[in-house]
Amino acid sequence: MSDEDLRERFAAWRREDAMRAPAFDRVLRTAARPVARPTAQLAAVAGIVLSVAAVLFWSIQLRERTARHAETAIPLADWRSPTDFLLETPGNALLREVPRIGDPSPNEPVPAPRPGQERAT
Repeated sequence: MSDEDLRERFAAWRREDAMRAPAFDRVLRTAARPVARPTAQLAAVAGIVLSVAAVLFWSIQLRERTARHAETAIPLADWRSPTDFLLETPGNALLREVPRIGDPSPNEPVPAPRPGQERAT
């Protein structure tokens, strides 16, 4: 494809675009003309008002339903699983406590402090 061939193709595309495009004066006149559509504006306002009313109605219904359920529902903090007893295993207390360094073991007797010696806490 030569340069001349490309120039001709681009010129043809420009002419096609120019034929499809509206005249600038016509576009300017159309833009300057006021468009009054009270029916469309009224419909938009009515739609907004109905939407707000529906949201308010549903929120009131939801609040009432939630209040009714809250009165009858068991609080989550008081609920106990029917199989909770399975979690209590022998030696469970040892697993829940962190051993303290320097403390005697529970089976070891605690030595009595000597007179004049303070006990470490």
